[in-house]
Amino acid sequence: MQVQRARLVTKYILFDLIPDWLIGVLLFVFSLLMFQSFKLSEYIIVHGAKLSTVAQLFLYFCLSFLPTILPTALLFAILLVYGRLSQDSEVV
Repeated sequence: MQVQRARLVTKYILFDLIPDWLIGVLLFVFSLLMFQSFKLSEYIIVHGAKLSTVAQLFLYFCLSFLPTILPTALLFAILLVYGRLSQDSEVV
């Protein structure tokens, strides 16, 4: 009985954590790319770079940010989930 209850609690927390983690990843990627967008728009306007080249640069910037963003988004999601669980008095 205890094993089933532990699995149920783990599944409940995990399925509550995943959407918050994805929202955190998107939020942090978007915020970090906003700082780079001025530099990339300069390439289009001043230097006349192709839009496909700038899109590739956006992708490369996203990949370079991932080692920092993934753990930060996980911390963000954990704080949100456990804060909500505590507020709803579901943490015993």
